Amino acid sequence: MAGIHQPIRIQWNFTNHCNFNCEYCPDILKSGSISLPDPLVFARGFAKIYDFFDSFELSLIGGEPTVFKGLEWALNNSISDANKHIILETNGSREISWWDQYGHYFNKIIISYHAHFLPVEHLFFVLETLKEKNIQVQVQLPITPKYWDDIIKVKNLLEAKNYKSDLQLLYKNFTKGNNDYYQYSEEQLKYYYKNKNVSDEQIVEQIEYKKIHRLNEYHGHICWAGVEQFVIDKIGNIWRGWCQEGGSLGNLYTDTINWPTGPIMCQRRLCSNGFDLLARKSENSWGRL
Repeated sequence: MAGIHQPIRIQWNFTNHCNFNCEYCPDILKSGSISLPDPLVFARGFAKIYDFFDSFELSLIGGEPTVFKGLEWALNNSISDANKHIILETNGSREISWWDQYGHYFNKIIISYHAHFLPVEHLFFVLETLKEKNIQVQVQLPITPKYWDDIIKVKNLLEAKNYKSDLQLLYKNFTKGNNDYYQYSEEQLKYYYKNKNVSDEQIVEQIEYKKIHRLNEYHGHICWAGVEQFVIDKIGNIWRGWCQEGGSLGNLYTDTINWPTGPIMCQRRLCSNGFDLLARKSENSWGRL
């Protein structure tokens, strides 16, 4: 029987194993230094989420989630439910037969295309396979100033075949305490916002703008992370957000989970993670709603 009835967003980063070695990706996300969970234990954790929540949007991230055989086992044992959505964030590198077999389990697939490791021909084969299955697909194009023109060419190829894609601005060494973006030119930033159909007046409301101009300070504000959304790390620990404010809520694999019933006051200087920024915040500071 489900224990939580309101819709909730979940981000589960269960692996730092990846078959790519992108220069802009930190080792903590790709080195494989953390052991993958036992497939059966993982599947039980997967089932626990299904049982406890009536309605959710579960994003599976990594690393590269599709390299883990336990994911296949969990998907094969999951039950379709219109109120329970699974989103896969992937580099799209798995063979076409994998997408043909498992693609239909996902409500949405976000393919992050890394030009130096995946032939663009394979990307199009994957997109065509998923299109035939009527699966919603979003293509993200991580972009740095150094390779700006190369990625724009890929974007043009996608648009020529009627596939929508979004540019993704990148942090530089963000896991080392540096939350600064690469030094994009004003012209590149203008192109980025224009491509997102963001007007000049709307730019100040964009997450990237807030980060660049340090407008993401919510210290002392009330935050609903843990109530409307939560995250699960690579060893199954559950947190309100990647900021880990409020401490661990338990472990998906081993513990009874202490699900929060209310928001908390933020003690962090900056809210830097994109998923954490999605959580509702109070408009006024220092604990005032």
